[in-house]
Amino acid sequence: MKSLIVLSSIVALLLGGNPAIEDRTDPIEKETSLKVESLHGSFKGYDELVKLEEDANAIIIGTALEQKENYIKRDEDGLIEDFATKRTIKVEQVFKNETGENLSEGDDIVVYEPAVIYENKKGEKVLRTIEGYQLMEDNKKYVLFLRKDKAFPMFVPKSVIFGVYPLQDDTTNSLLEEFEPYKNMHKQVIEKYKK
Repeated sequence: MKSLIVLSSIVALLLGGNPAIEDRTDPIEKETSLKVESLHGSFKGYDELVKLEEDANAIIIGTALEQKENYIKRDEDGLIEDFATKRTIKVEQVFKNETGENLSEGDDIVVYEPAVIYENKKGEKVLRTIEGYQLMEDNKKYVLFLRKDKAFPMFVPKSVIFGVYPLQDDTTNSLLEEFEPYKNMHKQVIEKYKK
């Protein structure tokens, strides 16, 4: 029960207000189109890398493994109340760890991503996401700015938009690639962390 309450807090924490849902169809994967349900809410924005680094209590480079699990909570009418994708990440490098627990190269950690792919009642594959967050791709490397503490005892991106950055040139976030603040931060992250 405690884990359900904590998981239910993911969307509430990341949204910070009442969500509005925008339906559209966007290319998400290289060979597939998914219907997109994008929830909107308030989030903390960043224009300087140093501020994001200060706010995150863990910064790592890791590889998104194929191990992932959907978490979807529905109400009595079958509507989605809460969701996340629990993604296993192989830690390759630790730049910051103020979580109060051991976090080392080679560890597998679980990160709760604020998006999920599911099949709706019409049989369509749907990406349900908060503010355009795009799920990490299997076997790709990312710089992750994470939050985990006693009040929120699981790894989540520090910011829905500014918490996860791909390191490969062939990995893009099609929902955010036109958002200038994200592009600017991505450039700063690549310059500092890609070696």
